[in-house]
This record gives sequence, structure tokens and C-alpha cells, in this order.
Amino acid sequence: CAIAAQPHFLRYYWFRGYMNFLGGRRAEARRDLSALVENPSEQFPVECLNSAMVLAELTAAAGDKAATEATLESGREFLERVRDDFEVRINCGLPDWLATAQRLAQTSRLDAIQAPRFAC
Repeated sequence: CAIAAQPHFLRYYWFRGYMNFLGGRRAEARRDLSALVENPSEQFPVECLNSAMVLAELTAAAGDKAATEATLESGREFLERVRDDFEVRINCGLPDWLATAQRLAQTSRLDAIQAPRFAC
């Protein structure tokens, strides 16, 4: 209902995508999380970066190395743009997680890419 009422409020896509992810609805999760990764908003930097991490896990679990690398690169580029955002700075593990995940993807260790589990 919230997305229907406010389709441009990206935070809703993060929450629905993450709930779909936790519920094992991978296709639905990929759809929702991709909305934030493909069109990242500086208004919702943490949600966009969290979406990139979870989407990277989903694409890695599917064995899609190219999509995983593209998602991680998109996340890294967005992180550079929003690095000074307060919420991003207090989530200090983001840069290290992205760097580690990129190394894992480059060496085809897709099975080792797992996003942090976030509070709901």
C-alpha cells in the first residue's frame, strides 16, 4: 500500500526487498533491491548501500559473477559519492565489506559473499 501511495519513496523498496530476501522470495527481493542499486538516491544512502550488499549476495548465490561484480562496483561508486553522509560514516563497516566482497567476486569465491543481517 505504501509503495502504491508513494512509488518514489525508495525506503519502502528497501524494506520490502529485505523482507522478501529474509522470506526466501529471491526474485521479488532482486526486483525491489535493484530499484535502489540501479537508481541510487543521496536521500537514502544507507538503504541504497544495504540494497547493494544484499543484492550482491543474491546474485552471487545464483552464480552470476558478472551481475555480482556490477552490483558491487555500483555500490562502491555510490559509496564514494556519499562517503561524508552522517549515516554512512557511522556504518563504518561498509567500505571494508564492499572491498572484501569485490575481491571475493574477482577470485570467483561467490559462495563466500554474504551481506550482513540487518535489524528489522
